[in-house]
Amino acid sequence: MIRLQICKFKKIQTEMLGDIQILLNEVYQQNQDIRDRLDDVEDQLDDFEETLDNIEENTDDEDVENSK
Repeated sequence: MIRLQICKFKKIQTEMLGDIQILLNEVYQQNQDIRDRLDDVEDQLDDFEETLDNIEENTDDEDVENSK
């Protein structure tokens, strides 16, 4: 009787560990997706800053030419 209960307990425990592993893998994948999206946003921000810098330089150049 006790052996049967231990076997049932071990079976349940194994199933639960499997479920936990699946959940951990899903969380890991979601984390990776979030990191990838953050990298994309960071790249877009860098591009935007570069564009703003170029606009600022061009505006400064135009101001210098107009003052002549």
